[in-house]
Amino acid sequence: MGQWEERGTGCITATAPWQFVPHLHPRLDIAERRVRQDPNRGSLFLENAVAMAPGTALVYLSTHPVPNGWYRFGGEGHLVDLRCLPLTEALRQRFQQPVGRSFALIVPGVWGSTRLCHRYPVNQGQPAWRVQGLLTERPQPYRYRLGGQGTGRRLSRGRYAVPAGTVYVVQEKLPAWQEWPADWFPREGYSLQRWGCGLALPLPNATTTGE
Repeated sequence: MGQWEERGTGCITATAPWQFVPHLHPRLDIAERRVRQDPNRGSLFLENAVAMAPGTALVYLSTHPVPNGWYRFGGEGHLVDLRCLPLTEALRQRFQQPVGRSFALIVPGVWGSTRLCHRYPVNQGQPAWRVQGLLTERPQPYRYRLGGQGTGRRLSRGRYAVPAGTVYVVQEKLPAWQEWPADWFPREGYSLQRWGCGLALPLPNATTTGE
């Protein structure tokens, strides 16, 4: 974020700081925490893990301060060392800037209804933006837990998200992300805007061919 204003000035871009690593995982009995003995399927299954590069960290934006400490993310005792840092005044002002006609997503964007996924918000069946230019990659699978306990745990509907880093050039000037209408965001019990869906920052130097 500290290099955001250096865009287009020859700054070096980095690749993703993680890689997917497959590894074998034991099948556990439902009633007991011991390896399940299954002569037909075997006792192991293949699972994909995400390995972070040394010296890197995941960053989350939170609306509330979180005490520093060790937290359990997910199941099976996966722990993270969490540190909460305040936003600087410069970052606060940046998030309050209107995104204008050209902007980039810093969080994956999920657009469309519960049945169809789109590359831009749709309101009452019509595109909410008149997109003049779009720079993106393949959509990413998007799913999250809806809460619950035990056998009542629920997963959200599977969707596809426009990946972070996608650049839009639209015809009309748009306000800051937090001022976008709630109708632009899908709802599944609650609006995905609650999770920061499609959080964007202005990118004034982005233009379409011929401008």
